[in-house]
Amino acid sequence: MPELKSQYDQAIKDLTADGGPFAMHQQNLQGIDYTLYSNAPNHLAQLFDVAREHGDKEFLVYEDERWSFNQLFCQADSLSQQFIQVFDIKKGDRVAIAMRNYPEWMSSFIAITSIGAVVVPLNSWGQANDLSFALADAGAKVVICDQQRLDLIANQLSALDLQAVLVRPQCEATVLPKNTIALHQLITGLQQCAKPDIELDADDQAMMMYTSCTTGRPKGAVASHRAICQAIGNFECVAMASAMCNMDAIAAMLNKGYEPTQMLAVPLFHVSGCHAIFLTALKAGRRIVMLYKWDVAKALQAIASERVTILSAAPSMLQQLFESP
Repeated sequence: MPELKSQYDQAIKDLTADGGPFAMHQQNLQGIDYTLYSNAPNHLAQLFDVAREHGDKEFLVYEDERWSFNQLFCQADSLSQQFIQVFDIKKGDRVAIAMRNYPEWMSSFIAITSIGAVVVPLNSWGQANDLSFALADAGAKVVICDQQRLDLIANQLSALDLQAVLVRPQCEATVLPKNTIALHQLITGLQQCAKPDIELDADDQAMMMYTSCTTGRPKGAVASHRAICQAIGNFECVAMASAMCNMDAIAAMLNKGYEPTQMLAVPLFHVSGCHAIFLTALKAGRRIVMLYKWDVAKALQAIASERVTILSAAPSMLQQLFESP
């Protein structure tokens, strides 16, 4: 273990040295000295620009759906336009996402942050009171939600002065609640929208993520564009250093000939799903196989059929895999 630690420390030192891919510098922000990755994007739109270069390459496998990078960004750009034109969303406005793992979660995140609005990812395990509290506390103007979450908050939309965009309605013929529009209706005919042209700054607020909170009410923790981009840079640096310490294992994986593919089996509303998997894979051009929620049998089936090469999971999830027949 000391030898491995020494190898890892040396890898970090090499990667972060002047001229290295993860070179660092000191910067004072609001009176506090920080060590920052010099080559990290300044804001999320720059990160998305890198991802857009992957074009028609397959990005996301979700059940029987396959989404390319272009398809995801096409939907995101259409949403961005409608957020501005239909809902009058401006920089700094809060827009919430309340749904389980769906492709639309990802396109919504891109759309919201691309126009300088603040994305508010809500815990999809929350009950009606939990969701209503967070929506009111954040001052959200719009919430993008799935059917189950809409059913929980529909009678609160007027009181919250909130517009809802429904993703994947259970029945197309169902009359939607007041203040609600289906996503497919919102973006119908908008298939070739230009990407947003909104000036963003590294210190602009990008996300308000609510704490789990063991006592009292959850609290909205705000992250800037810089903070998220630096976090992504850190994930990349640590992953590269880990690979440099395990070259035999990496070579064996690459020699299999399978495309790097990462399973997303944790919630997108948490940094584990959002930052460590979604955003890092989006920037790197890495394919994702996403589960609606954790299910051992479905995970093993997807690992085999899609040749998943990377799994990020909690210890309890790995233990369930090992114990599966």
